[in-house]
Amino acid sequence: MTNTAYPKILVVDDDKLTLDILTSMLERDGYQVTPVTSGKEALASLDREFYNLILTDLVMDGMDGLTLLKEAKKTSPESIVLMITGHSSIETAVNAMYAGAMDYILKPCERADLLFKVQRALDRQRLGKIAKQKEKQDALLELVRGLADTLNNRMTTVVALGELALGHLQHREIEKANGRLKSAVAAALRVTEVVNELLMVTSYVKKEKLFTADIPFIFSSLRKNFAPFTIKVTGDGQNLSVKALDNIPLAFEKIVRNAVEAMNGKGGIEVNINRIRDQNMVEIRFIDQGSGITREDISKVFLPFFTTKGTRAPGLGLWTAYQVVTGSNGTIHIESEAGKGTKVIVRLLIAETQD
Repeated sequence: MTNTAYPKILVVDDDKLTLDILTSMLERDGYQVTPVTSGKEALASLDREFYNLILTDLVMDGMDGLTLLKEAKKTSPESIVLMITGHSSIETAVNAMYAGAMDYILKPCERADLLFKVQRALDRQRLGKIAKQKEKQDALLELVRGLADTLNNRMTTVVALGELALGHLQHREIEKANGRLKSAVAAALRVTEVVNELLMVTSYVKKEKLFTADIPFIFSSLRKNFAPFTIKVTGDGQNLSVKALDNIPLAFEKIVRNAVEAMNGKGGIEVNINRIRDQNMVEIRFIDQGSGITREDISKVFLPFFTTKGTRAPGLGLWTAYQVVTGSNGTIHIESEAGKGTKVIVRLLIAETQD
């Protein structure tokens, strides 16, 4: 009987004898093994279910191990890949590790070496999941703290303005009371905006369905919204569409707004959009000439309510951009130095093969 507590391993080799030997070694150690004889069969299996580890021969007829690695990472990015190779193809195996494989095993496969490297890879995967869970918990804690501070500060302001308004009313200073009440309402509305944005973003990132988003349309809207601030778009990918959550324009808006504030609303930014052909992705670089970010603060910029803008009210800003981009199976990171401007670099999947 199959023990579902054991990790699932997909073994790929076009040599039936080798495939049977590898399968037997792993099953004797308790792993759930699915053997297939081609990269095409492997990808079909990955479409049907998740495998903790993919063990594949590097040199195969048809789809080779390196091509399978690249395709598998698109379908199942959380799966670990180990390569099996002969001495003559070690250099190619090392290149495969640069492409995302965790390790390689030399032929002929010794049982002890095979089981050691498989177990080590699975241990790394498990520790990585624990670390990611810890990161999520820390991020949630920061979010709660930031939200609590924002609510406390804003409501303290509302209460103080309300008390001042009451004082003005007692002295029949109607205009002053009216002004205080308007300021109190504005502070309360800001709290509502932050909470609504938080609810919207967290509801969106739970969705798994991705949509096609047109890059030219998004940047046309951004230019209108931020005029007279200029947004210059360049690169060979500016007419592409991307595969993303349908609120990806909000992520771009947050990035541009951050740049506008860093440059005090003056001048403009450059956006370089270029294909990453071997990954079927597009890279979007938002480049501003603002005040920049210190090394100490770069690690904090995607935390909710973090700001480098002094007394200006903190919000969700780049945290929102991070949640939407990563929720779209993309990546986002920042390059910056104090006084030298900032680059926000986003990578997203291209919606389909586009010439």
